[in-house]
Amino acid sequence: MLELSGRTEGNSISYNYLNAHYQFLKKLTYEQKITELGMNPVRADVVIPATKIFLSAMKWSTAKRIYVPKIGLSDGIVKKCLLQQILAQII
Repeated sequence: MLELSGRTEGNSISYNYLNAHYQFLKKLTYEQKITELGMNPVRADVVIPATKIFLSAMKWSTAKRIYVPKIGLSDGIVKKCLLQQILAQII
C-alpha cells in the first residue's frame, strides 16, 4: 500500500485517501493490478483484503490518519518473535 500511495515511509495516509484508493482498486481485475499498476502478483491478490483491514482498524479506532508499515504483517510477527527470543536469552 505504501508504494501505491506514492508516499515515503514515515508519512501518514488519510482515511479518505485510503478509502478512495480502495474504491479504485476493487474495480480492477487481478490482471489489471499487475499490468497497469505494476503490482507484484502476490500483492495484487491481497491488496483488497489488506486495505479493508486498514480501513476497518481506522474506523474502529476513529483514526483519521494511519501510518502504513513498509514491512508486511507476517514479517512484523516474525520480527517480534525473534526480538522476544533475543531478549529472553539476554535476561
